[in-house]
Amino acid sequence: MSEERNLYAAASSHVIMREELLREFPDLATDDQALADTLEGVSTFAESVRYVIRSIDDDQIIVDGIAILIAELTARGRRHADRIDRKRAAIAQAMERANERKLTLAEATLSLSPAQPRLIVTDEMLIPPSYLVQPPAKLDKRALLADIKSGITVRGAEMSNPGALQLTIRRK
Repeated sequence: MSEERNLYAAASSHVIMREELLREFPDLATDDQALADTLEGVSTFAESVRYVIRSIDDDQIIVDGIAILIAELTARGRRHADRIDRKRAAIAQAMERANERKLTLAEATLSLSPAQPRLIVTDEMLIPPSYLVQPPAKLDKRALLADIKSGITVRGAEMSNPGALQLTIRRK
């Protein structure tokens, strides 16, 4: 949070310095490059922005690393779930082979019982329509945006932040 406070303080200081420079040297008002160069020499604003940009880069590295870690842990979780399934199947096969329907251990009581029949769909195209469900309706935001931009009023939707500025960061 202090990064933002420092940035805002640098911006305020920058504005004050600009006003003082223009008051002291009115010719700078017509020479944007000279004003920018002079401000760069006396203001910490650009350095403050540079610091926050680098901080954004650091945060992005962490976000990317977390995404990679999540993917790795998800794959690891699937592998362990598969291992559990294989171990359960091995126990079931071993109990069946040993002709044991129930086994009581200190850790658990295991029993073999007839499995419930599972539904197997062999050809979905032959299933009567009464068994099919429609997917839930989804809002077409592109069409809605296009209509609102063209001047059509749509109840329940509006444009936000008219005239707001948006930051674009282009990397070198």
